[in-house]
Amino acid sequence: MTKLRDVRRCRRAGLLMLGLAPFGAGCAGAHEAQPPEHSAGSEGHGARAHGGEAHGEGHQHRFEDPAAYAAAWESPERDAWQQPAQLVATLGIVPGMRVADIGTGTGYLLRYLSEATGPEGRVYAIDVERAMVDWVTERARTSGWTNVTPVLAPYDGPGVAPASLDRAIMVNVWHHIEARDVYARNLREALAPGGAVLVVETRLDAPEGPPLHYRLPPEQVMAELRAADLDVALSPYANSRQYAVLATRPR
Repeated sequence: MTKLRDVRRCRRAGLLMLGLAPFGAGCAGAHEAQPPEHSAGSEGHGARAHGGEAHGEGHQHRFEDPAAYAAAWESPERDAWQQPAQLVATLGIVPGMRVADIGTGTGYLLRYLSEATGPEGRVYAIDVERAMVDWVTERARTSGWTNVTPVLAPYDGPGVAPASLDRAIMVNVWHHIEARDVYARNLREALAPGGAVLVVETRLDAPEGPPLHYRLPPEQVMAELRAADLDVALSPYANSRQYAVLATRPR
């Protein structure tokens, strides 16, 4: 198996330049060196970096080799527990909506999102790794997903225009973000009034996923999103490894 580059760097929490790597700061953690099925991206999908505590130290994880991760992220085994069709259905997408897959990685959810939004809609495949953005650009082209627009994002927000998103989804991304208070505010601005984001994270008791000290309880995720003036609630979507929080921008 191709050896993945393991980038580790210690940083202070207030700095955002290496945030979303997507997101992250602080000292790289042990699971950076683990194979894809044990990396955070395997239960999410995308290039990201750990953020530890909301305003504390975390670790950065670069995902610069899409081909090395694609087999694990796109596997039938993942489909069995992730239930991607049900996950996307939870968002309540209707044709014509503008939807963001934040931390898209190899584009695991893009097929479902593209179908849900229809030809008049728009799907933003957002990542901070250039390699991942290039990967999904080619994947969208060869798959005929004409309504998918890849976006190379900054580290402190989704990188789209204000009020431009009706829906967004983040799968195992939130715990990677370095300064989640800043990101939450920028995410809120990207949502249209009435728009919503589904934040999917690893359960504390999940048998696989990031190390326990990087996992976030749902109460913490809800509090961080609520602090950005978003209405929050636990989503009915859940699986054996993950829970989900739905955050909505008030109208």
